[in-house]
Amino acid sequence: MKKLLIAGAALAALIGTPALAADLAYKVPSPPPPAWSWTGFYLGGNIGYSVGRDPTNQFLNGIVGGVGVNTILGTTDDVSPIGFLGGGQIGYNWQMAPQWLIGIEADFQGADQRGSSCSLICGLETLTVQQKLDWFGTVRARMGYVNGDYLWYVTGGGAYAEVETNEALSLSVAGAGAGGFLGGLNTSTDRGGWVVGGGVETHLWYNWTAKVEALYMDLGQITNTYAIAAGVFGGPGSGPASVTVSSNIRDYIFRTGLNYKF
Repeated sequence: MKKLLIAGAALAALIGTPALAADLAYKVPSPPPPAWSWTGFYLGGNIGYSVGRDPTNQFLNGIVGGVGVNTILGTTDDVSPIGFLGGGQIGYNWQMAPQWLIGIEADFQGADQRGSSCSLICGLETLTVQQKLDWFGTVRARMGYVNGDYLWYVTGGGAYAEVETNEALSLSVAGAGAGGFLGGLNTSTDRGGWVVGGGVETHLWYNWTAKVEALYMDLGQITNTYAIAAGVFGGPGSGPASVTVSSNIRDYIFRTGLNYKF
C-alpha cells in the first residue's frame, strides 16, 4: 500500500510538471508604455515679464537770431519700460527623428509694460518720453533637440506690436517769460519687427507639457516730431522750433507656460 502511494505521488508530479512549464512558457510580459511623441497640434497659455531697453535721441531744432539751426541741442538716454505679460500660444510639432524636431508657433500677449525718461534739467527744462507696450504677438519657427521627455529648442520669426509714446517739453524757469507745457505729442503706432530666442519644454503627464523660454524682440525705430512755442529758445529773432524724438524699440521677454497636445 505504501508503495502504491509513493508511485501515485510520483505520477502526479510527472503529469503536473509539463503543465506548469507550459504555463510559464506562455506568460508574456506586458509591453512597455509607448514613448512620448512631440508630433501634433498643441494649445496653451503663458505668463511672464518683459524688460525694454530703448535708446532714445531727442533734438531741438529751430531758428535762432534769424538763422535756421538744425540742432540747437540734443540728448541721448534710455527708456526702459518694464511690466508683466500673459497670453496664449498655438502650434504644431514634427518629430522627424528620435532626437530632432521642427515646428511652428504663433502667440499673442497682453502686456503692462511702462517706462519713461527725463532729459535736460529735470524739473526746470524738461524733455520727457513715456513709452507703453500694451500688446504684441509673434509667429515663429522652432527647431529642437529631443532628450527623453525634454525638448531643447531655438526659435525665431516675425513680431508685431502696438507702441504708445508720450513726448513733451516743459519749462519752469522763473523770469524766462514762458513756462509750463511748451509742446508735445501722443502717438500710438503699430510696429512690425523680428524675434529670436530659445527655451526648454518637458512632458509632465498625459498630454500636458510645460516650458520656460526667453526671447529678444526688435521692433525697429520710431521717429516723431512735434512743434513747440516760438521764441522760447534763442532770444530775439528766434522763430518756430520743434523737437524730434527717435527711439529704437527693443524688448527682452521671459515667460513660462503650459501646453496641451492633441
